[in-house]
Amino acid sequence: MAVLDSLDVMTQVLDWLEAPTVFGARATSSTFRAAGDKVPGRLSMKTFDSISASMFYRGHWERDEGYDSDASYGSMGPPVYWVVDECSIDGYDYPVYDQNINPKDNNPQEDDLKHLIALVEPEIMISGWYGATPFAAPNGKWFTVGDLFDAIAKNEKDTREGPSDHTFFEGVSVRRHDGHVLLSPMWGS
Repeated sequence: MAVLDSLDVMTQVLDWLEAPTVFGARATSSTFRAAGDKVPGRLSMKTFDSISASMFYRGHWERDEGYDSDASYGSMGPPVYWVVDECSIDGYDYPVYDQNINPKDNNPQEDDLKHLIALVEPEIMISGWYGATPFAAPNGKWFTVGDLFDAIAKNEKDTREGPSDHTFFEGVSVRRHDGHVLLSPMWGS
């Protein structure tokens, strides 16, 4: 074990295994334990879909730049379009349903979840109202829960068409399209 008793090597091994534990048990070696503490946690996309989250956005209507004040637009009025000024997905949690546990005490909150790796891809596409937009992983390797929610919120800010009460996150559809991972967020009210 002396050859492998290096924190850097053990961290890489555990990261490759995608687990800070070995077969569900904490390792007894101090090097293994230290390496396990350095390995980023992971969350499946199925679990990501179960996160309870809501989107907050604020926007306004603007007239089209080509608005002609002398023109007659009839009963519909001049053309307008929706502009989203800000959009975020904050305060999310993962609901734990166990009748013997008080959910307020045990639901992992945003601070517990945002650093967990959810998708190991250097780049993704997120579908919106007018096609799909590419997003690169901030570190070039993977997206954490927080990274995904930030990308989804940015995509909604740039593409949301009109005000809507569909702001409750209901998960994402994940599929491969033209060699890219395509996420399609689902929203409910």
